[in-house]
Amino acid sequence: MTAVKISDGLGNQLFQYACAFSVRKRNGGSLVLDHSILDTNPLRRYELDRFQLRCDEAVGVSGIPTKPLKVLVRAWMRKAKFSGLRELREKEPYGYDESIFAYGSSVYLNGYWQNYRYFESCRKELSEMLKPSFAMSSYAENMLKEIKDTANSVSVHLRRGDYVGKADLPLSYYREAMSYLCSQLDHPVFYVFSDDISYVKEQFGNGEDLRMIENPSEEQSCEDFYLMKSCDHHIIANSSYSWWAGFGSLSGITVCPLYRVWNDAFYPSDWVRIKAEDQNG
Repeated sequence: MTAVKISDGLGNQLFQYACAFSVRKRNGGSLVLDHSILDTNPLRRYELDRFQLRCDEAVGVSGIPTKPLKVLVRAWMRKAKFSGLRELREKEPYGYDESIFAYGSSVYLNGYWQNYRYFESCRKELSEMLKPSFAMSSYAENMLKEIKDTANSVSVHLRRGDYVGKADLPLSYYREAMSYLCSQLDHPVFYVFSDDISYVKEQFGNGEDLRMIENPSEEQSCEDFYLMKSCDHHIIANSSYSWWAGFGSLSGITVCPLYRVWNDAFYPSDWVRIKAEDQNG
């Protein structure tokens, strides 16, 4: 059994899944996703089941009524189900540790595993699985058709929210990235995804080459991800969410920021790097 702890937001969940999928593919055995830590997190939720990802089992404690009881059951489950596995903890953030493939098919992966080299050989398979497992909303279906009918569609991701004043990218990065793609493509159309779309409208206006994604669906997170991935080209944020949209699309141009810990090693070699000024100190 290759088991993996699934935690944090959708982008990080995908990194954890992809690494475990690659380890299991090389060493055989079953693949088990442990999302019990997410089931006690009031700010995050398990989202991998919203895609057509393959695994043998996903285990958690979502059916337990109270948090204290969930914590107790989680501890018991870890001991009962995974105690016979070798726990492999990530040694270095964003690093690559080839040795995790050397321990066979009885391992428990505990980390973020945010390095594409772990699963680069599985990229096509992962991309094919990154499709919604549910019927998308009418808004998302209509937008998907428009994106697919548009030549040189470009996803643009601006993350605000908890990043504001701490790690939000300067607007100059986006303007430079959009200018670059305009020089490379014939009449690109930019589809903008953000958790603060009113701010984006204030800064960029409503030009005919801009489309603001304003999805009212309860499945917005997964639907918007799929819409982003479906674009021909990408301008990603310093975010694992849009990183995966670019990685999962397989073709086109992806522009990425060099900013703090999001350094050159974090991105595939063919992505276009733009150095972003650190405006937050």
